[in-house]
Amino acid sequence: MATTWRVELLGGLRVFCGEAEPIAKLRTPRAALLLAYLCLHPRQHSRDELADRFWPDSDAVAARISLRQALSQLRSSLRDAGLDPDALLSLPGNHAVGIHGDCVTTDVAEFARAVEEQRWSQARKLYGGPLLPGYWDDWLVEERERLAALYAGACAHESERGGPRLPGTLTPLIGREPEREALRALLMPGAPDRLVTLLGAGGMGKTRLALALAHELAPAYRGRAAFVSLTEVTDARQLLNAIREGLELPVQAGVEPLEQLAGFLAGEPYLLVLDNLEQLAVSVSAPLLALLERLPALACLATSRRRLGAGGERVFELSPLNVGESAELFLGRIAPTLAARLDRAEVFALCELLEGIPLAIELAAARASTMTLAEMRARIGERMDLLQTRQADKSERHRSLHAAVDWSVRLLTGDQRALFAALSIFRGGWTTQAAQVVCEQPDALEYLSQLRDRSLIFAEESGGRLRWRMLETLREFGEELLAECDREETVARHGRYFDDFAASRLDALLMGDIAVAESYDAEHNNFRAALERRRPADAVGLFLSLTHFWRLREHAREGVEWAIHFRDRFDEIPDALPRVRLLLQGAWLLYSNGNPNLHFAWIDECVAQARLCGARRELAQALCT
Repeated sequence: MATTWRVELLGGLRVFCGEAEPIAKLRTPRAALLLAYLCLHPRQHSRDELADRFWPDSDAVAARISLRQALSQLRSSLRDAGLDPDALLSLPGNHAVGIHGDCVTTDVAEFARAVEEQRWSQARKLYGGPLLPGYWDDWLVEERERLAALYAGACAHESERGGPRLPGTLTPLIGREPEREALRALLMPGAPDRLVTLLGAGGMGKTRLALALAHELAPAYRGRAAFVSLTEVTDARQLLNAIREGLELPVQAGVEPLEQLAGFLAGEPYLLVLDNLEQLAVSVSAPLLALLERLPALACLATSRRRLGAGGERVFELSPLNVGESAELFLGRIAPTLAARLDRAEVFALCELLEGIPLAIELAAARASTMTLAEMRARIGERMDLLQTRQADKSERHRSLHAAVDWSVRLLTGDQRALFAALSIFRGGWTTQAAQVVCEQPDALEYLSQLRDRSLIFAEESGGRLRWRMLETLREFGEELLAECDREETVARHGRYFDDFAASRLDALLMGDIAVAESYDAEHNNFRAALERRRPADAVGLFLSLTHFWRLREHAREGVEWAIHFRDRFDEIPDALPRVRLLLQGAWLLYSNGNPNLHFAWIDECVAQARLCGARRELAQALCT
């Protein structure tokens, strides 16, 4: 059968047949993806296989129905263009689907063949862009990135010796403009800081930003720039060997890696991006500094989840994206047709929950074709399970948010890991003193600094005091590490600490001490957690200490809710006096919240109970209200 069809998928979908006008759009995205898959894998596929591939979250019957509809839409699109769908599609019986492979050519197959035959120039010309941009099914992203890697390899082979050795990028870098500007200034040829470490937690986008910077700075370095991934290197003694391999230099007998690298990189300024150095710990500093000392025109940009500890290291900490950048990233990673339909307020709400972590946002975007934004927000508490991908070419530590965090935590010592887990008990941050007491760690400041250096926590200065925080994503992981017995003990210590905190500062709060009032504000989430987690008998004392705070800081409504919560569980508070005080303080909260009728009802009950148990002071206060 003569070849009459040509399907182009690189840079976008185009279907050619004879003299007919090319088709650039099919009726639905599913129809386009189905055609792409059949052309990329030109064989007969069972309908069950295709249904499971394209609709993995549907049951078998629904998936088969969806496949039937997609096939119908594909056939209709071809008919609309005046083409015969049976000349392209092969549908034997009712169980298989394929294309007539002997009459179809694709730009993808021609590109792959040119690469295989090392026709580098032709391969570069055939690569019209990323495979079907705007579509984010797992199998498609995997194939897109494989082809992009082949293209990057073809470009590298075309380059002259000493030219840029930088992988291509599939998608534009979104946001990070202030960081890019600052880092460009640090890394320009001749800048004083020659070792810059881009520091950030797992999934924060360090590699993507470093690669974008290398591409931007390559012209300033006259093409003398390279990117070397060190993910698989676990021994710092192999660092220079790994860099030599990354630069594709042949091993020279009798020549040490340092000498060979010094000879290759000598002369004009050179930018070397070293990606993923955290697993090599501080021992990486010696060989790295030796290389920098030999090459005064060499600049290194390293990415790491922890400081390298090398002399002269300039650390640049990478923060999460702001909500506007997060929304832009999310919308840029989903199909344009879907992006146009989404409510921007819902996108912003989802991105706020994802905390500006680029990996989390990209993983969520990959779910956008199978889940609504509301469904994702509802499941965000299960983010470690929700935010994962099946892309086979992603490293294990980046296939899911859980894996990204787990990689960082596995690099900790036992004491560091224990403190990280215990810190998950806090809500809304903590002070160094709180960490010492609640986590039973007298050297808390030292260990907190170590966790900060590893991008697992961060610090903020407020009112001359240091306050530590942890992203919710990391806190959830830390909470998983707490064994049940450890958690119960840590919860108890956390509760006792904030009992003492609130009770010991109550007089100063009532005297109008602004600094004390602000300290209550800072710990409000910890107060809530201490009230929620414990039995009413253990938590009622904290409630009584907080009633004045709620009234003075305009949280009376929340105070009323807690009062009702404890009133409903009176039978779990065995002592009579706390119950009387609960009724009295609750009545004042009700009055502050504008509930006078209920206020007097609680006062009447308080008077009755105070008389029964002989609480004369509380009785007098109630009668005077």
